[in-house]
Amino acid sequence: MLQTIDFDVFEVKPGEVMVDVGCGTGRHSLTDKICDATIISLDKDEDCLEEIEYKLGGPQKHHNGNRIYLIRGEALKLPFPDQSIDMVVCSEVLEHISSFEDCLTEIHRVLKPGGNLAVSVPTHFSEIFIDALADEYLGKSGGHVHVFKRKELIEIVENNGFKIWETDAGHSLHFFYWLLRAFFGIEEEDNLIPNIYRSFLENIDGSEFWETVEDNLNKLVPKSTIIYAEKA
Repeated sequence: MLQTIDFDVFEVKPGEVMVDVGCGTGRHSLTDKICDATIISLDKDEDCLEEIEYKLGGPQKHHNGNRIYLIRGEALKLPFPDQSIDMVVCSEVLEHISSFEDCLTEIHRVLKPGGNLAVSVPTHFSEIFIDALADEYLGKSGGHVHVFKRKELIEIVENNGFKIWETDAGHSLHFFYWLLRAFFGIEEEDNLIPNIYRSFLENIDGSEFWETVEDNLNKLVPKSTIIYAEKA
């Protein structure tokens, strides 16, 4: 439930190379649903990469049989050769980038022919709702500078050289986390109540019961629009 991308749908096979663009603190890079692959965690924030290293327990950079590489870099200038990557995750990143289509162009460049992309952004509903509660949520430098409607995101992905093979809406339990953040102050990252709820989400991660709850809530208040696509 901490992950927006469903790795039962977006299957990374042993031996493949996956890049987690804008990896944050590693919620997708450190999944237990991938094994014996190479995972490259890329983010421009050194603190995020250091937190991943801390979660790995040191410099060995292995998790669940996967070799993990931590790279500080920009989504608009990926440090990989053309057609060198099997799979790319770009989750909750495009809304932060003013030139988001350039990011998709870079991902298309580095993917092998037939390579796959999983991309997610906050839903239009969740962004507008949270923005109504919070001061300076949308449009703030470093924050969310774009709001995407589902149809718009589909067109953008297709127009940048991808063939979509599945779409989804999910991550609804995190919608309530951001509601709490908005209510108690979007900038107050250390506020007790949102952090208690965040700890709750971490503790129930992998619970079949709560996965069922979230699946049902996704029909009502999905936090994210998710697209799975192949390089055309």
